[in-house]
Amino acid sequence: MRLISKFLALNSEEKSLLIKASILLWAIRIGLWVLPFRALYSISARGPSKPKQTNPSEERIVWAVKAASRYVPRATCLTQAMTARILLSMYGYCADLRIGVARESNQLKAHAWLEKEGRVLIGGSTCDYRPLPVEGL
Repeated sequence: MRLISKFLALNSEEKSLLIKASILLWAIRIGLWVLPFRALYSISARGPSKPKQTNPSEERIVWAVKAASRYVPRATCLTQAMTARILLSMYGYCADLRIGVARESNQLKAHAWLEKEGRVLIGGSTCDYRPLPVEGL
């Protein structure tokens, strides 16, 4: 009940953004289960749309993806980064998907994040990860 009241307290732009983020998160999550990464990446790699008159800020878009990801099973860093990239693009923003690896105790760890002009938009701390060229994956 608390979740519903929190949703109803949002303004119409935030509700719309949260719904779009939820739908996209599910689509990307399912896509990552059934499609090769390269196919899903090429589908999601469109350029930015023309900016509309009133766009949500990059921060609000990232907020919506993070908030919605709590309710999507296995909404990993890659799922969130790809979703945020698509949403940002829909509103005329550009951002770069980064995938990196790090070695920890003889094991490789992977992480995905979204970056714009050297600033991480979503994906948390990336200092331990060495970025890979996404186009080659």
